[in-house]
Amino acid sequence: MPEFPSESSSKPVTFKSTLLNVTQNEFEQLSSDSLDFTEEEKEGKDKEELDFLRKKRKDRCLANIKFIGHLFLRSLLTARIIGQIIQELAMCGNADKLPGEHILECICELLNSIGYTLDSMPAGK
Repeated sequence: MPEFPSESSSKPVTFKSTLLNVTQNEFEQLSSDSLDFTEEEKEGKDKEELDFLRKKRKDRCLANIKFIGHLFLRSLLTARIIGQIIQELAMCGNADKLPGEHILECICELLNSIGYTLDSMPAGK
């Protein structure tokens, strides 16, 4: 994998580490984000525009989850990390709160794309 000089340390930065860091940041934003808008975001927009922006957010959410699944299939993520991702999406640590519909769709998308491979591994049983 290509390496690049780091601006802050003497250790070079690899493409893989940069890719995984960006994907992790996107996932963390996804799990804290909802499809609802603040009053400031709603201001000056009609229902059709809000629906379009909501669909864009949902599509981005699903695309990121699909990408995470492909990273797992390419052995760039471990089964343990995938398990943590599913637990975080399903809000296993917070039994009082239910995940949103788009989050459940993300979990289904992830399991649909990696389920066969995960099931054939000892960690997936």
